[in-house]
Amino acid sequence: VMITFDDKVGISEMMKEIEHENPIYQVEVDDVKHMIWKIDDTSSFDSAFAKVNHLYIADGHHRCASASRTAEIMKNNNPDHTGNEEYNYFPAVVFPKQQMDILSYNRIVYTLPDGFFNQLNEKFELTKTQNPEPEVKGTICIYIDKNWYSLSLPESKKTDVASGLDVARLQEHLLEPLLGITNQRTDKNLFFVGGIRGTGELEHLVDSGEADMAISMYPTNIQELVDVSDAG
Repeated sequence: VMITFDDKVGISEMMKEIEHENPIYQVEVDDVKHMIWKIDDTSSFDSAFAKVNHLYIADGHHRCASASRTAEIMKNNNPDHTGNEEYNYFPAVVFPKQQMDILSYNRIVYTLPDGFFNQLNEKFELTKTQNPEPEVKGTICIYIDKNWYSLSLPESKKTDVASGLDVARLQEHLLEPLLGITNQRTDKNLFFVGGIRGTGELEHLVDSGEADMAISMYPTNIQELVDVSDAG
């Protein structure tokens, strides 16, 4: 599970000091170098983390929930439960939010209904573009028939914080009314494509005939994740 926090207590600076030492492990995978240091005296980190008021799950919400449910089952089946058993814990990695960037989380739609493009053109102002990546929040780029178009998503009619996210505005104004997609996670006509695969992958999926349309999203800001979590 990946966790983040607002570093106001100098943990990042403490980490930089340790980086002057030799790492105990170093490996490069997919052109990304991973380096691991061992901290022998953790007292200063323990004191600093004790001042951190909130931790936020950035990735692994479902894994965390599953681990919690499993722990509860194991606890109920263990008359000698102490709270120190292995099932009470799950592995996690923690990063300061100041060091985190969220990549775009794009989508493809496998099948479009007849007349979809005309409906889209009536509902939104489409602009042909050579740039497949949205430049500002509130805009998306779509790829259909070997062309990229940009469009602006209207503000949500709802007032809660989560409804202001681009993914929620996409759902409210395009996916549900034009495609009948009510749940992005479970609808089999929609598939997610990680931003690390690039917009070239989106073009390939459409040009190959595997999908009818690709949607390139503006990345969610880490502060938006925090704001949604704080709002409950």
